[in-house]
Amino acid sequence: MKGAPGFLGAPFLIGLKLATVPTFSSWTAGEKPTAAKFTTNIKDAGNFFKNTPFAWAYQGTGTNTVSDGAWNNVVLDTEKFDNDNMFTAGTPQLTIRTPGLYCIEGGVRFTNSQNGIRGCRIRVNGVDANVNYLAASVNTSHVITVRPTTYVQCVANDVITVDAHVNGAGTASPWTSSVALNISSTLPYYNFLRARWVAA
Repeated sequence: MKGAPGFLGAPFLIGLKLATVPTFSSWTAGEKPTAAKFTTNIKDAGNFFKNTPFAWAYQGTGTNTVSDGAWNNVVLDTEKFDNDNMFTAGTPQLTIRTPGLYCIEGGVRFTNSQNGIRGCRIRVNGVDANVNYLAASVNTSHVITVRPTTYVQCVANDVITVDAHVNGAGTASPWTSSVALNISSTLPYYNFLRARWVAA
């Protein structure tokens, strides 16, 4: 899909084109409005803010297995939404194209054992941005869902990843192998990563 002209001739956000954060012109006393000024200050700005950069990827098929005692990348294979070309299928990551402040959410859903803890972390360029943990349930029929959220000021080409962690040591038998991440054919968005632009 072709991109429409945007601010100052830059490509504007349509389909998988990259977005350009609006820069508003200054007006001087007595200046006459022109079609170009209206386009730049009203139309293009409105188009950006009604469709800000947003990507949502998830594990729809396949298997992610989390080894005990280590952080493991969650490989995502399906795109729910991506209007800024951030997601590459078969990876655990989103790549920022448009600079700004982003709301970033990640989540993993574990099959359960009775021991230890389960964790999920969001990283930006290999540095932890948020880490959440939950204890395993005593009911083995339960699943464990961990979903951290954070806000990060990003620049172009920042890489956001989602990881899962299992620490199975407990008072019963230690968990010494691995735990599978849980997916559902009816609600396949348990293991996911999403990022939305919220401010410049």
